[in-house]
Amino acid sequence: MTATASRCPPADVIAAFAFGELLAANASSVQAHVSECESCLETVGHLAASSRPETLSVAALDADTLDAGLSRRGQIIGGYCLVRELGQGGMGEVWEAEQRTPVRRSVALKLLKAGMDTRQIVARFEAERQVLALMQHPGIAQVFDAGVTTNGRPYFVMEYVRGQRITRYCDEAELDLPARLLLFQKVCEAVQHAHQKGVIHRDIKPSNVLVTQQDGRPLPKVIDFGLAKLTAPDLKDATLTEIGTVLGTPAYASPEQMSLGAIDVDTRSDVYSLGVLLYELLVGVIPFEPKGGQPDALLELRRNIRELDPTRPSARLSMLGSHASEVARLRGTEVGMLRRQLRGDLDWIVMTALEKDRARRYASPGDLARDTQRYLDHEPVLAGSPTPAYRLRKFVRRHRMGTAFASILLSLVIAFAAVSALQVKRISAERVEKVVAVLREKLAEPPTLEELGRVVGCSPFHLSRTFSAANGMTIPQYTRQLRMERAAELLKSGKFNVTEAALEVGYSSLSHFSQAFHDTFGCCPGLYPLRTPTQKIALK
Repeated sequence: MTATASRCPPADVIAAFAFGELLAANASSVQAHVSECESCLETVGHLAASSRPETLSVAALDADTLDAGLSRRGQIIGGYCLVRELGQGGMGEVWEAEQRTPVRRSVALKLLKAGMDTRQIVARFEAERQVLALMQHPGIAQVFDAGVTTNGRPYFVMEYVRGQRITRYCDEAELDLPARLLLFQKVCEAVQHAHQKGVIHRDIKPSNVLVTQQDGRPLPKVIDFGLAKLTAPDLKDATLTEIGTVLGTPAYASPEQMSLGAIDVDTRSDVYSLGVLLYELLVGVIPFEPKGGQPDALLELRRNIRELDPTRPSARLSMLGSHASEVARLRGTEVGMLRRQLRGDLDWIVMTALEKDRARRYASPGDLARDTQRYLDHEPVLAGSPTPAYRLRKFVRRHRMGTAFASILLSLVIAFAAVSALQVKRISAERVEKVVAVLREKLAEPPTLEELGRVVGCSPFHLSRTFSAANGMTIPQYTRQLRMERAAELLKSGKFNVTEAALEVGYSSLSHFSQAFHDTFGCCPGLYPLRTPTQKIALK
């Protein structure tokens, strides 16, 4: 029966138990609770795995359990001889073992820890065995056998992968970026195969991706499906749903995995973890580094993963200081060249995989792998720079109060500007109308620009610009047009000759009047309204 949250020990007690720092007098009661509480068991496992190499303290097990259950070198389990312990997890221990019949080979044997044989823990252990049995892929460690020890501890035997974690292998081989991407694509293909079988890994990290040699070529293998989730309808009962527990290694976990509510995880969670792994392969660090030694380090890491956008790989390289030279050397290049290689397509491939909104991530590991291949083939990648609209939405979500205040202030400014513009437009129109009226009234002796400015109450320069914008011509040009139009009316009436019309509109020089009249109407004033000699002859 799973213990309720109200009966769970305080967080500091659980942490002390996980690190083996709890007194033996208190450890037994905590051990009894942990063996029954799925949530506390997972918390103990992940605290121990992410913070220290050791897991549950030996002090936490009673003497009877120690005598009856601890595995030891040379022990025979189901025909397999234990050679050396490879590691421990939250509920199991992994040994290198030797199979002697019917074939002789080294295998990896994983068995349930002593004292952990509760119904929930056994169900999870059996789920991992079922998960591995589902998959047949060269990039995933294969299951060979399974059984139960004489004292009732279930175990299973799988392929022993002699390899290095992928990040160490790439650094020691000083692989350049294209070689690292090709290796990463194989990891994506293995995870894609797991997804096709209805399995979500949920704990992808360098120590769970080991590179071995096959026919002289590097082959990455994905291991440790202890936290895997089955999505096939007929297999879901084999795995459990956890509330209030962080599943997976925190620094590589997706934002949805870092939720403390009911964990809603799908295949895109593995895409995020693959993005973190790719980030580390490219620049040698992960997007959000955990700060060890601080009591609230896990809470801060959780907050960063869920709320902060990671720094682009090319920008992160610039932040490494003197360490950037070593990172570039391990990738067979120098800092400036590495930065140029990262900037652009690789930046956006990584950032797409690390999107907080999983709907904006790659839909599958296969899509991520194909985009890296497009980069290698110098083809356009599907990932791209976020649009300005998307950046604006992200900014608004981060600064709701500030943007609300800024929006109100901006609206007020726009409204004030609109009212001011309308007022200026109205005043300008009134000034133009007044100038036109004055010019019509004083055609014979037009006022100067300075005089007009005093009449309408503005500077000559401003008046000139306002008038030109409204009428498409300067005040002198408009004045001449008015005078010529008036002269034309006088000539057309037949009551004025050319000289009289010129004097009436303020021209003392007949030649200047004739030139202005010709420029306006295309004929001499003496021929008006018979505009051209041709027209005059035609009328005769």
